[in-house]
Amino acid sequence: MAETVVTGAGRGARAVVRVLTVIMMMAAAASAPAGVWHDDFSLASLPDWEIFNLDRDVESWKPKDGVVAGEIFETDFFSLLLLKPDDSKPQDWADYTVRVRARLTGHLGDDDESRIGIALYDHEFDGERYLCLLQLQTAEALIIRGTDALWQAIPFPFPVEENVWYELEASVLSAGATETISFRIDGGPPMTITSTGPFGSGIAGLVVSDAEAEFDDFEIHGPNVPTGGRGAPRAVSASERLATTWGRMKRR
Repeated sequence: MAETVVTGAGRGARAVVRVLTVIMMMAAAASAPAGVWHDDFSLASLPDWEIFNLDRDVESWKPKDGVVAGEIFETDFFSLLLLKPDDSKPQDWADYTVRVRARLTGHLGDDDESRIGIALYDHEFDGERYLCLLQLQTAEALIIRGTDALWQAIPFPFPVEENVWYELEASVLSAGATETISFRIDGGPPMTITSTGPFGSGIAGLVVSDAEAEFDDFEIHGPNVPTGGRGAPRAVSASERLATTWGRMKRR
């Protein structure tokens, strides 16, 4: 039986110990040798990507103007674009970190299902995956542990807006019978959960639910990840980041 524990939202000594453990795990992972796979979506096609469960009537993924655009055409649907290079085995990648720039460019309906973000440890047909998402209507960031039997969603307050670029970073780190999933937005403090009954490894990708979105500068690194892909990450100037942060502060 799997359990999910929030490791960054409690108070007291137990929460502190968990946070320190996460920091130590992240530092150890950062010091390990790792490959880096990057895509700036500069091609007119997506040769290293695959749409999971493609239904052209309800979903679309296509590169345009140096980004990849994902779109849902009907409510109550979500779509995955999974990284699957021909020359490697992404289903075996483990203990990795994904970074990507993302923005919500439109949404369907007024319910709470307009979400964009990152898929981690995706097992496709087994129905297992972690999701780190921004949710528009409820102004939240979500970490989800999904299986065919149960989806467990842990919310964290975050002021999500349309047409704003966000720098998303999501990691999975294994330790025995547990996995720690960490989600950071614009370099802020990590939001974390600890999950027992670990998935062990899996494919990374992008997610759109009841929304239109654009993604750029996808990067994944970890000990099992080969160095490859194309392009280089887009540099964000200090003045641009400051202007974005200040704009959000004024709107709160």
